[in-house]
Amino acid sequence: MRNSGGGSHCNVNELEGILQKEPVDVVALKRVLNGCAHDPSARNVVKRAFKKAVSEMETFFESQPQKRLDWAAVVASYLVVLNLKTNQVRKVLDLARDIHIDFKNEKLEENRERILSKLARMRFLLAYSVGKADRRDKDALEALHTAIDPLLLKVSTNPSKERFEFVYDFIQAIIAYHRFFGGRE
Repeated sequence: MRNSGGGSHCNVNELEGILQKEPVDVVALKRVLNGCAHDPSARNVVKRAFKKAVSEMETFFESQPQKRLDWAAVVASYLVVLNLKTNQVRKVLDLARDIHIDFKNEKLEENRERILSKLARMRFLLAYSVGKADRRDKDALEALHTAIDPLLLKVSTNPSKERFEFVYDFIQAIIAYHRFFGGRE
């Protein structure tokens, strides 16, 4: 099967195998995604892996770091096939960095309301980016929202430096893998 984006060969079975194996081989995933990014069958395979990852993320805070990293790779691969551009979520990323600094430099007890306010702002900025997106960008932003918002909600209801650190690392991993897999700036 050839993709429509330049003639590279897309091996959907190999893609599916890579996405199912733990830990995810991100180098192999990048190689296969490069040939499959515009293939509808590949998009469906990555979408199924994304939905599985999101459903498993109920145990995000109890999971091992490698498992969270695997989820980030799967989410990033889905964002790549949906053509997410990093600049579409720049405000959310900047706010995540700001909250991360607050958690590192300040005592939660003394600045609880300010940190909770920033977490709420991050959630509504992410939702706003989905709402204002045009049709071709909406799916990618909605997928990012689906992956991140439940985690932010859990941190908001039980804030701690460690829990936010897990979410912050997860967001950074998604963006890093997105770029690594060929996602656009």
